[in-house]
Amino acid sequence: MLNRTCSRAITGLLVVLFSTNLFSTPTYYSSYKREQLVNYTAEESDIMRIWIIDVGQGDGMLIQLPHKEGEDPTDILIDGGAFSKADVDNAKNFVKNLYARKGTIEHSYITHHDSYHVKCLIDILKDTEIAVNKIYHNGLASYIPRKKEDPIKYSSREYVFTTNSSGTVSRVMASFDKTTKELDSSYIINSISELKTAQEKGHLHNIYDKLAAAVVNKTMPAKVESFERFSSNSIVNLENEDVQLTPLWPVDLKRYKSWSYTINGNSLTFRLQYKDFSMLFTGDHNDESQSALLEHLEATGRLHLLDSDVLKIPHHGSSHGEEDFFRNDAMNAVVGVASMGEKGFGYSWKHPNTKIVRWMGGAHKVFHTYAEEKYINWYGDETIKKEDFKERSHILIETDGVWFRVVEIEPGKESGPIPIVQDVRAGDGTQWVKAKPQ
Repeated sequence: MLNRTCSRAITGLLVVLFSTNLFSTPTYYSSYKREQLVNYTAEESDIMRIWIIDVGQGDGMLIQLPHKEGEDPTDILIDGGAFSKADVDNAKNFVKNLYARKGTIEHSYITHHDSYHVKCLIDILKDTEIAVNKIYHNGLASYIPRKKEDPIKYSSREYVFTTNSSGTVSRVMASFDKTTKELDSSYIINSISELKTAQEKGHLHNIYDKLAAAVVNKTMPAKVESFERFSSNSIVNLENEDVQLTPLWPVDLKRYKSWSYTINGNSLTFRLQYKDFSMLFTGDHNDESQSALLEHLEATGRLHLLDSDVLKIPHHGSSHGEEDFFRNDAMNAVVGVASMGEKGFGYSWKHPNTKIVRWMGGAHKVFHTYAEEKYINWYGDETIKKEDFKERSHILIETDGVWFRVVEIEPGKESGPIPIVQDVRAGDGTQWVKAKPQ
């Protein structure tokens, strides 16, 4: 793989070209503020693997829980989406390549139902060789107006909806009482039976209708067992006493300033802990919802749950971030990871945004699935190309619950041998880092 120290050396307004391999092993960074090792070998049966899959512009993560030799791991799929058909195929092939024998995903979490978070999951659900047992979601759905209700008729309600170019309402997400701000429960989907009813009545809109159809129609190799609404009060049993998943968000579904803010701001958020190691998963939280999450955790005495070894950076590292969230005293992540594609990296949305990289503590603390090795003036009118090449990778986090490391894996090689630390070039991964005791 190409050296990616350059792609994370984002300081000021530039992504700096740097393609020379200066080190034979990943760099020791004092800013990690943790003990780091090159020579460490974890027992295979103790390793939990967290894959941030290269899905292009979108999110797709697969967690393989620790398991004994000869046994299949319990899997947790978090989102599964992409913009292009090619990336949807790549993501599904990743899952199939990773397992020569196993065809079951025990737990699937949809942080929110934007298309680039669910397209690949829909394809996986349609696959007759892959079973998906349990699916968790936030309860929000997309409805066709005038089949569910007409937002124009109800002056006592505040709707979350989008309009097309002619100004006509094209989809409805939810209805809130204007006085109490309480959500109309008839818009919430709690279970697979409610999903099936809404889908059969033809109430659901576009990508959500496709998701619903894939869930309710799946029979091979097995039916989906449950489609369960997830909240901060949910109880999750991963059937592994060493691994805990702690729900943090949403508390109650909240109305934000627009459709996109509302759907992103109610993203499933949870903390995964394995012995000393922890990782915070944040979906596509925006600045409004990050502030609300902070307020909730502080009010309930759980602000310490922000403290994690690895942060899944909210919303692909977009500019919709809240500084107090990233620089809160409780937020002490060693590194952050983010998923993005060509569209998000340097053209439309400028992921990861330079302020997010700065708030994380520098480019060496941010790993992302896509980079272009070129000079980019993100805030000017001119893009200066020094060399024109692109790099995509999966990001793999390995931990035995005591130590962890991050390493980039070239797409197509996920089912092969994972390089040891000495084989990982500078900028393409970390040394083994001591997890913070809980």
